[in-house]
Amino acid sequence: MGAVAQSVFKNGGKITAVVPEPMLTLSDEQLCEPTVVPDMHSRKRRMHDESDAFIVLPGGFGTMEEMLEMITWSQLNIHSKPIILVNTKNYFTPFDSWVKLCVKENFIKSDNANIFVLCESSKQVLDTLNKYKAPEARYVIHWKPSERDTLV
Repeated sequence: MGAVAQSVFKNGGKITAVVPEPMLTLSDEQLCEPTVVPDMHSRKRRMHDESDAFIVLPGGFGTMEEMLEMITWSQLNIHSKPIILVNTKNYFTPFDSWVKLCVKENFIKSDNANIFVLCESSKQVLDTLNKYKAPEARYVIHWKPSERDTLV
């Protein structure tokens, strides 16, 4: 994330940093004033609220967790924003294979396997953003609250 932020900063772009309080470490080299939130859930909610799309670069546990939450939120119709996985050096190919296995084993509806798009280049990312349409066959939840249910 640091390399991307530095490149954005050097090229005059705007940087928004949303940092969970437990991860906050300030140094003299801050590129922007971070928005501090109490936890990871608050971070994801804030990033969701301020984003038009999610472009996922290779990363570790945090990247995967955030990516899967945005995929799940799309599946549940919480958002319909593009989710693009930048498949540098085939990094996300095993994930794509796992999703296909989940579809085959009936853990994921086949229509929901199209919630994210694998892209191999920055040109393909831009082309995908320009013509993106959310999959239509995402979950629709039919639920009728009873008197004992409490909505939060």
